Amino acid sequence: MQNIMNIKKKIAALVGETVELESDHGRNKLVKKEGKIVNAYPGVFTVEVYLNNEDQSIISYSYSDVLCERVKIMGL
Repeated sequence: MQNIMNIKKKIAALVGETVELESDHGRNKLVKKEGKIVNAYPGVFTVEVYLNNEDQSIISYSYSDVLCERVKIMGL
């Protein structure tokens, strides 16, 4: 069983790594993205997402999103 502290440690170890994310946007809408984990803060972590060849965006997620499986990091 995972808890918040384990998730924080695993995500902190992935800072700088490229990961695949799957986020649940409700009503059977799953959005898959690829990006690089930029920072891991005490309450959230940020991911630089590649939108297309030139555009990038930074999105923040909470560790509870991962715990409740609203956000899945492939391979975590």
